[in-house]
Amino acid sequence: MQTKNTASIKVKLRTNRTNSQGQHPIIIRVTKDCKSSIISVGKSVSKEEWDDKDKEVKKCHREQLKINKEIRDIKSKLSEIMISYRDKKVDYSSIDLINAYLNGSKGPPELEDIGLFQYYKLLDNRMIVNKQFKTRETYTAAMGWVKKYLEHCKLPDEMPLAKLNYVFLLDLLTFIRSKKPNLKGATLFGYFKNYKALKNKAKLEGKCNAQKCDLQKFSLAQFNTDTAPRYISLEDIKKIESLELLKYSGLWHAKNYFLFSFYSLGMNLIDMALLTWKDINDLSTRYKRQKTGVNFDYSTNSKCLSIFQQYRDGEKSSMVFPILKESEIDLKNETNYERYKRRQDTINKNLKNVARLAGVRDDITFYTARHSFASGCKEMGCSTEYISEFLGHSNVEVTMKYLRRFSNTEKNKVSEQFYSSI
Repeated sequence: MQTKNTASIKVKLRTNRTNSQGQHPIIIRVTKDCKSSIISVGKSVSKEEWDDKDKEVKKCHREQLKINKEIRDIKSKLSEIMISYRDKKVDYSSIDLINAYLNGSKGPPELEDIGLFQYYKLLDNRMIVNKQFKTRETYTAAMGWVKKYLEHCKLPDEMPLAKLNYVFLLDLLTFIRSKKPNLKGATLFGYFKNYKALKNKAKLEGKCNAQKCDLQKFSLAQFNTDTAPRYISLEDIKKIESLELLKYSGLWHAKNYFLFSFYSLGMNLIDMALLTWKDINDLSTRYKRQKTGVNFDYSTNSKCLSIFQQYRDGEKSSMVFPILKESEIDLKNETNYERYKRRQDTINKNLKNVARLAGVRDDITFYTARHSFASGCKEMGCSTEYISEFLGHSNVEVTMKYLRRFSNTEKNKVSEQFYSSI
């Protein structure tokens, strides 16, 4: 029976994975608190060569003794690490045991000795296992600045996690601002939020002395997270729409994606990438927003139908837009997600060229279409509540960030109408 601070370590032949020789990988599954993580032994055998009762390779395999020894060694080391955690009364997860094994550790790191990047490596591995690729991107960017700062100060490329303190963050902030004076407050907020979150996670996991983990004194409220409105006018939308481009070129696709987002209530690029022909008809378009899981069902207007028709010609795929192939739509797969991000970058680069050719400011991104739709609705007198529902936001406060402030001309017009009515 498993005790509270004990994990189960079991060997298994992973028959749901098969290589070109018809063999299956041997894995070791570590389970703790009903959560499992696996580590590969690095060997594969066929079902006929595997003894499922004794969980070892049969004698008929020419490397039977070698592989079985490797299995026993890995299990033994994992057990030693688990006992060390248990004896030191340090809580752990299944992934902690595997990370300790991979790092050559014999147990939990001493509280004072664990390095910032050593702990970040553990955290990064968890994000990969849990398929938190977007979160991982933000941490990678934030930790990149720490590396640059340490290099600038000619310090070792590792530092004790305990030294990620209030004074260090102040110095790091000064360094970042000296290198990137125009960096947005929202970006800085994201970096320093991650530094604080990383330290808090370490504290909760018993990997850092609680008193030395306290970063409450460093306030995130110092960063101005208000961003400049990212919209373009309806006149600029028309300029982009009237632009003639070579059919099927990168610029042509970027223009269509941007306009489709604008005319489809601000659909996100990731949702467009996953849109299939089964999701649309002449009357409506149905899809689930990836970010929130909210189901959308809206009337397909003539502008969207016109764009659809351009992609129906020579239709060969179930995907409406050629952003992702059918084999690439599982975005929980890290390779597919990274491929999507690269294509997103390409689309945004092409879009800037489209804007330049159309005589529109060239600092726009795909997301500008979503902001422009929201601001256009507001200008037409649509209520914020309706716009919030169109965009699929969880609350109206989120929507308000999208909506541009009224210009002085608009405010003067409203005030004149008010006073003239008195």
